Amino acid sequence: MSVTESRLWQQPRTALNILRHFPEQECDSVFRNDRIFFTSEDGRTAAYCVLADRGEFEQLMDVYTYPSFRGKGHAGQVISGATRTTEKSVLLMCEEKLQPFYKRYGFSDCKDVPQYMRERVGRVNGLRDD
Repeated sequence: MSVTESRLWQQPRTALNILRHFPEQECDSVFRNDRIFFTSEDGRTAAYCVLADRGEFEQLMDVYTYPSFRGKGHAGQVISGATRTTEKSVLLMCEEKLQPFYKRYGFSDCKDVPQYMRERVGRVNGLRDD
């Protein structure tokens, strides 16, 4: 199975699904900077993820495998494909129950996220640093 890389704006269906999670003011930067990685099977998108350019680092987000393709390694392929394309640090925020999955692909816990990363990701994701 191969991973295809594209700019998000070149994948309109997937882009619409992803963009519904973004604040309106951030949509422009998503289309301009973010890359999508996806696998296909039988002519259909099986899994995708987005690698978002945040300046000094990249953020891996929106990792998703369509239900009929789960358990076949598609998520791992798109994650590996995306992270191989950058020399920057890659930040991933996920639910605690998903941490073992992402650790298989080289991610580790980061208790002390640098302030500039927290600020940038917080603005994009609508999070606050209390």
